[in-house]
Amino acid sequence: MTPNHTVQKIFSSEFEESLVTSSKMCYGLDTLETRRLAYAMVKYHNLKIPKAWEERQMASTDWLYGLRKRHTEIRLRKPEACSLSRATSFNRHNVQKFFDNLFDILQRYPNFGEGTRVFSLDKTGTSAVQKPKKVFASKSSRQLNKVTSAERGTLVTSCCIVSATGSALLPPSKEF
Repeated sequence: MTPNHTVQKIFSSEFEESLVTSSKMCYGLDTLETRRLAYAMVKYHNLKIPKAWEERQMASTDWLYGLRKRHTEIRLRKPEACSLSRATSFNRHNVQKFFDNLFDILQRYPNFGEGTRVFSLDKTGTSAVQKPKKVFASKSSRQLNKVTSAERGTLVTSCCIVSATGSALLPPSKEF
């Protein structure tokens, strides 16, 4: 005998799928946010719900458990904090523009193509404050982000420069 998690199903499969796909848009929901959103949607659509939902003003943990059983592709995962500007700027148009510019430079200056003059610079910022909660996301997604404010807390920036041949520019040994 196997449990049937669709007996007291309140929402349609399409709505539950929209909860699952919200993590792909950098707006994954944690357990409490998911339960509150479910309750808000029930009230909006005037659906029949258990009394416990009315008392707590959110969906029950049993409903959340059933949602997770019906959608085995989602897991609670810890996202990486990502500012809104970074999440919206990394798109097909901007990436294509970058590679078009790189192609133009390599056409104009063929010596760059040998690799000794091509350097990759990567900077990363580590914040001391922002720690997003675990959110529901597909277990098949490789990178999971959650949009956060980039204006709070202390930000430490580190920069690394490496050439295509493997040589690296070391960071300065003294503080400025």
